[in-house]
Amino acid sequence: PEPNHRGLYLDYESSAWEHGTRYKQICKGAGINPDDYPMLHLTMTRSIEISKFSLAHYIQEQRITYLIVDSAAMAVGGDPNSPDDPLHMFEVLREIGLPSLIIAHQPKNNENSNHPYGSVVWHNMSRATFQIDKVQSPGENTLTVALLNRKLNNGGLRKPMGFQFEFINDAINVTSTELAKNDELSKHLTIIDQVIGVLKEKKDKDGQLLPMTIEQICEEKKDILKAGSVRTKLYEHDKAGKSVRKATPEDHGYNPSD
Repeated sequence: PEPNHRGLYLDYESSAWEHGTRYKQICKGAGINPDDYPMLHLTMTRSIEISKFSLAHYIQEQRITYLIVDSAAMAVGGDPNSPDDPLHMFEVLREIGLPSLIIAHQPKNNENSNHPYGSVVWHNMSRATFQIDKVQSPGENTLTVALLNRKLNNGGLRKPMGFQFEFINDAINVTSTELAKNDELSKHLTIIDQVIGVLKEKKDKDGQLLPMTIEQICEEKKDILKAGSVRTKLYEHDKAGKSVRKATPEDHGYNPSD
């Protein structure tokens, strides 16, 4: 967290008690005092457009520097599928003039969609969009998420990032994790990054990396990696002289038959 910022959580879905509890748990997991990083909570019942005057007064009074809106469909107050209603909400946010993080749901029964539920305006008007995918088994106290950059106006898209949330008593610990190690979430990585992830796990008793055949690599990622696609990408990658290359007789663990 950066000092000298005051956040405001515009909440259409939960309560101040739930927000406060979760925020304290995250801060405890990060080893910081929540009082040093204020995140104010405002229970919202009407759209941002209708509430803009009282909201602007509250922001000025509390010296707010950024907003979190949870969630988009309720904050718009109208039809999220209509291009006009989301546009009006973006206009109000632009008038307010603060950086805003808008949390949106995804379309149900459409796993292939990379856009929020509703009009394409949500995606088009945003400076950056991130999609979140998660894996959690029943009864476990850990949650693994993939943060996937779908749009970035200023610069190239970021690589997928992995995080693990661990819920322990009154704390939430957040740590980075390699998506390549998660069978379900690794599907979001490029073919090369998946190959690298498999290779990094193949070591001898001394901890040195060992070569693998394409067939062995694909066997580790059934239903995700196909031999033909891997061969094509490895050929392109090898020509570029990057981190994955074909083994030679001089390499440790080389087998002529492979």
